[in-house]
Amino acid sequence: MPGNVWPNPDLSVPAAPGVDQVYSYYNVPFYTPNATGDTNPRPDGWHRGGSDFGVTTTPSFCFYNTPGNIAGEGTAPPGNSDGYALEVSDSSTGGYGEWFSDWNSLPAAVLANPGQPFQFRFFYEDNNVASTAKPENSDQFRVSAYFGDATGSDVLNAPNQLGPSTDFIIPAGSGNVSTWTEVDETLIAPINAASMRITIDSGGSSAATGDIWVSDISVASVPEPTCIAGIAAGSMLMLARRRRA
Repeated sequence: MPGNVWPNPDLSVPAAPGVDQVYSYYNVPFYTPNATGDTNPRPDGWHRGGSDFGVTTTPSFCFYNTPGNIAGEGTAPPGNSDGYALEVSDSSTGGYGEWFSDWNSLPAAVLANPGQPFQFRFFYEDNNVASTAKPENSDQFRVSAYFGDATGSDVLNAPNQLGPSTDFIIPAGSGNVSTWTEVDETLIAPINAASMRITIDSGGSSAATGDIWVSDISVASVPEPTCIAGIAAGSMLMLARRRRA
């Protein structure tokens, strides 16, 4: 997306090897460093949560897909732009998987003008999303945006969350999405928000099962109306020149 500020948007940059020592609400006591946790391959800026948080074994739910399966955790479905994806594969009704990002900065225009809308875009596929809960569609897989009062890698600090999350929901039993599908959301951050975190999870509850892949994540300012008008005028000029040619 033009003007994207989200780091590592195509997920192609791996995290440095070593223990993922994030501050997280999964730690006990809450928001203390995770000293002996996940050392599995993951993209830079992303962390495993849910039942895979802090495990020293092979992940059960949260997989980092890479071209040719370089990370050894699976290959993304074909057809996306680069072969990298975050996967939550949940076959358990007793646990769930989640990927969560760092608290990354909002676009500069949003920081300078609180309340200004901005764009959030990602691509996803899913397969066999189901639930033993009744009604089935009361459970879901989710891609969610949370807002914080400061940026942070969750290694050095743990920003305060502001307001509820904004959720893109895939209801259980809604049918498979077997081609990479673009989702564009226009969001407005709470006043005083400086950052955003994205999560991908297989909840409603642990009864939700299935697979979801997410890739190519972008966050950008909404173009100003004058910029849109300028782009439109430029397009019309090019069209006119082509007709005269």
